[in-house]
Amino acid sequence: VGSCSQDGTVVVSNTISGEGSTQWYPRPVQSIALMDSAGDFASRRPVATGGLAGQLVHSARGWFGGAKDTVLHAGEGPVTAVACGGPLIAWANDVGVKVFDT
Repeated sequence: VGSCSQDGTVVVSNTISGEGSTQWYPRPVQSIALMDSAGDFASRRPVATGGLAGQLVHSARGWFGGAKDTVLHAGEGPVTAVACGGPLIAWANDVGVKVFDT
């Protein structure tokens, strides 16, 4: 389960084990989608987030536990919704709906 807030906090929790992680971003986060990354979700916890800064950001744990953020798209207004399915990430912004194949 993932949740996000306007203060930039993103929390991802495992509903079975209770294990969770928190990441803080320097910008408001409006939307989050958990990504199934070839079965290694427990080790990498990949998520896609978007918000008022107008960026779609892919985040995953790196080698030493730190988060690695990659901006996948920016510059077309706030990202209001994000969804993931298989290798695809879809998001909505002021221009329309976009799809990215990871």
